[in-house]
Amino acid sequence: MILGTLALAIAPQVGDFAIAVIPDTQYYSENIAWFPTFLAQTQAIVAARQAEGVVFVTHVGDIVDNGSAFSAEWARADQAMDIISNVPGFAYSAACGNHDYDTVSNKASGASAYIQWFGPSRYVGEPWYHASSPDGTSHAQRFIAGGQELLHIALEWRADDDAIEWAQAVMAQCPRLPTIVSTHEYLSTGNPANYTTGGATPDAAGDNSAAQVRAKVVEPYGQVFMVLCGHIHGNGRRTGTNAFGGVVHEVLQDFQADPEGGNGWFRVVKFRPAQDLVEFDTRSPVYTPGLSTGPDRNNTTDDNFTLPLDLEARVAELSTYETLRFRQGQDAGHGVYASTKDTYIGDGTTGVTQPGANLGQASVVRCDGDADKEQGLLRFDDIVGSAPGRIPPGATIERAFLVLTTEGTNADSATGGRLHRMLVPWTESSTWNTLGAGVQLGTEAIASADHSTGAVAKTTRTFDVTASVQAWVDGAANLGWLIQSAGTDRWEFRSSQWPQLAERPMLVVRLAACTPPASYCTSTPNSFSGGARISHLGGTSLAANNLRLLVDFAPPNRKGIFFFGGAAAQVPFGDGYRCVGGSVQRLGPYLYSNFIGAFERAVDVNAAPFAGTLAPGSVRHFQLQFRDPAGPGGSGFNLSDGLRVVFCP
Repeated sequence: MILGTLALAIAPQVGDFAIAVIPDTQYYSENIAWFPTFLAQTQAIVAARQAEGVVFVTHVGDIVDNGSAFSAEWARADQAMDIISNVPGFAYSAACGNHDYDTVSNKASGASAYIQWFGPSRYVGEPWYHASSPDGTSHAQRFIAGGQELLHIALEWRADDDAIEWAQAVMAQCPRLPTIVSTHEYLSTGNPANYTTGGATPDAAGDNSAAQVRAKVVEPYGQVFMVLCGHIHGNGRRTGTNAFGGVVHEVLQDFQADPEGGNGWFRVVKFRPAQDLVEFDTRSPVYTPGLSTGPDRNNTTDDNFTLPLDLEARVAELSTYETLRFRQGQDAGHGVYASTKDTYIGDGTTGVTQPGANLGQASVVRCDGDADKEQGLLRFDDIVGSAPGRIPPGATIERAFLVLTTEGTNADSATGGRLHRMLVPWTESSTWNTLGAGVQLGTEAIASADHSTGAVAKTTRTFDVTASVQAWVDGAANLGWLIQSAGTDRWEFRSSQWPQLAERPMLVVRLAACTPPASYCTSTPNSFSGGARISHLGGTSLAANNLRLLVDFAPPNRKGIFFFGGAAAQVPFGDGYRCVGGSVQRLGPYLYSNFIGAFERAVDVNAAPFAGTLAPGSVRHFQLQFRDPAGPGGSGFNLSDGLRVVFCP
């Protein structure tokens, strides 16, 4: 390389890796004669860790058949899963299925035995264990796969809104991590499969159906690229997109209907990022063709198949775009948002919605074209500004959408509503009378709608509002929307006063791309690896202020310090190269690498040494220097490669 030339990475390089999927093991845990199959499964997975690069294991639920606290099945399941947990650094998860509750399929009975055996205490001290839900029945893990960190979320069976809110918060904390979700019940059999129908409708508090889980966890969070499930006997898969247009593969596997509790079938999912594909390989450590009864799943296309997946592009997308979320009471990483305003008005012709009624504290927002002429009003204040978590003035909006949950006695609305930008101020105390016989199109709201919902089923859905948000960012007054019915079959959705945060209106905004940070220069072998590599989490937006520097593959438990400068270089220094030039400054204090040789540090653009020195377009080059007494060069220290960062609004 010519001195000072930048070798900019076009896209992140993710190596091959694999994960294992264990479907419903309930009969192995229940029947002691079949229990050796469970042991053989986990032993085979440990062998695949070394032979095939399996880096993570997900059990999709129904660990046992009888979840009673007094069931001996839990001890058997614990013994089998301990074969995995006894391997240092082997990350895994075990979701809570309907048979894992104290009374089967009765969530009200609690999950005391599941929590005792597979709750948060099981994972204490594991570096890959990220968090658990408040009740201990859902969990999150972070693990390295092919050199890329991934997030995995295991959601309880028919997750309730508390679990949904927890999962959303975890993803908001880790917005740059590609994410896999495992949950027990989600897909039916078939290709393409339908979503299972069990679980509550949006009318009821508590459980969410599979479609609701998808609408709340998968659709609005662009990092989710795969959903894995069990529960329904057989195979199923479905490929769709999220609200950002990203591909999501959803796959069912449950072989418990095969002889002897499932004949030991499980899956190894092999990711081939360089080939843009993922392979699903179904195998068994006990099935013998010609001797075992039941289907031989080794070669069937329903059990073994390949799906297209550009994981490197997804990683690049998450690193490039900044996504902001606004919902009453939600902390999306920049403090709790509390500026949603909503209400509805009507003329009282049929006596339902009186013209003087103040409905700003109602739990729903209605629109209907019948005699009452109900009109909805919705606004998200304080979304544009220079503060963290706000849309920078003048920014380009790549995509913006509303997430709303339909409510009410109508099964659905065949016509839905139209969203018109308001032209006059209003408050949650506004009424039909104070607004002068309701809102008039063309004078008090823009005559043409920015979005028409079309038919709206009773579920959670997303609606494109990019045009509205871009207009407000470009300087138009943000007075929210009039939601005008397109028909007479009332549409109503849950408001910002709804008790469960997960079903309040949410505005999601993705800013147009900032230039992603790029590695350059050269790192050299150290006493632990072939070279320490610098990367990042978060983004380069000055408004978001969430950039974090990461270095992997340095020697464990060694002292190091990040430093930066305004130019690139490649100058021999210690056992490696100094990749930073110009006026070089330390980014203190000193840090110590963890047990796998990783360093991490936040870059706070609002604090010294960066405060007042950065503007959109500012370029800084970052690097880490670390102690390495046993290094091959003999100098006692070495360095990572460099990271070029271009800051954006």
